[in-house]
Amino acid sequence: MQKTDKDIINQKNLISFLEKKLFKEKILSLYQFQRGASSFNYLVTLHNKKVLVKLAWKYKKTGVERLVKIISLLSEQKILPTANVIPFNNKKIFKYNHIYGFVLEYIEGKSLPATKITQKHIQDIIAYYKNIQQARMNEKLLMPTYDFKLIQKNYLYNCNKMIQQSKKNLLFSFLLNQCKKNLIQIGNSSLQILDEKKEIIHGDFHHNNLLFQNNKLVAVLDLEDLGYGYKSEDLLRFILCLIARQPFFYPRKKYLYSYLKYITKEFKYSEDEWIAGLNSFTLQKYKKMFSKVRKANFSNAKKMIQILFFMRQYKLIEAYFNKELHRT
Repeated sequence: MQKTDKDIINQKNLISFLEKKLFKEKILSLYQFQRGASSFNYLVTLHNKKVLVKLAWKYKKTGVERLVKIISLLSEQKILPTANVIPFNNKKIFKYNHIYGFVLEYIEGKSLPATKITQKHIQDIIAYYKNIQQARMNEKLLMPTYDFKLIQKNYLYNCNKMIQQSKKNLLFSFLLNQCKKNLIQIGNSSLQILDEKKEIIHGDFHHNNLLFQNNKLVAVLDLEDLGYGYKSEDLLRFILCLIARQPFFYPRKKYLYSYLKYITKEFKYSEDEWIAGLNSFTLQKYKKMFSKVRKANFSNAKKMIQILFFMRQYKLIEAYFNKELHRT
C-alpha cells in the first residue's frame, strides 16, 4: 500500500529525527502552519531561537536544490527581503523519509488580509517591486518564459474535445463554449514576450505571500516560481487577488481602475505588455481549471462559472488600457 502524506509526516517521528540528526538538542515545541502555498511548514522552538523547517514533499530533489539556491542568492544580495537558509552539518538540504527539506531563519510577522492593505502598503510594495530587476541570478535557476501560443492552443484543443464529449449536457456544453470564445479572444491578442522585454518576476505575487511586521514589509514568501516574464503579470495578479478577497459590497470597478491608474504611472508599459501579462495570468487560471474539470457535474460547472465571472474583470482591464493608454 502506498504511503500517504500523513503517514510520511508523523509529528512524533519528525521531532525525534530533527532532535537526533539535525539540531542535536531538545525541541521545546513544534507546530505545523501554513505560510504561502508550500506543503509542510513547521515552526520549531529551540533553546535560544526559533527556526522554520520546510518539507517540500511535492518537489523532486532538484527542485528543492533550486529553491534553496534562489533563496540563498537573494538573501545575500538583500534586494528581496527573505529568510536565510540555515545549513546544518555543512549541508543546506536534509532528507527525511524520502522527503527533502531545509531550514530557514524564522522571521516574525504576518500576512495582512486584503481588507487591511492600505494605499501606504501598496506604495511600499511597489517600491520594493521596482528593485527586483537588480537581482543577479543564474538564468538556469529561473523558470523559463511560457510559450503562450502553445499553451493557448493546448487549452483550446482540450476545450473542443470536452465540448464533443458533453453535447448531451446543455449547461456544461454552453459553459465550455463560453470558455472556448474567451480562449480564442486571448489567442487573438498580445501573447508573445519579446526577449528584450523579459524580466525577472516572482511568479505568484499576491498579498498572502508578503510578510509584514509593524506595517513594514519584512519578507517575501514562496519563491519557487521566480522566473522570466512580464512584471505586468505579477502586478495584475496582485491587484486582482486583492480585489477578489474584498467584501461583496466592495466597489470593484472603482478600486480596480484606481489601482491600475496608480501602477500604470509607476511602470511605463505599453498596452501590449499589460495585456500580455493579463493573458499569462488568465491562462494560468484556465490551466488550473482544466486540470480539475474532467467530466460534466455541478462542481465542475461551478469552476467554469467562476472563471467566466473572472473574464468580466478581464474585459474591464482590457477596456481600461485601451482607453487610458491611447489617451496618453
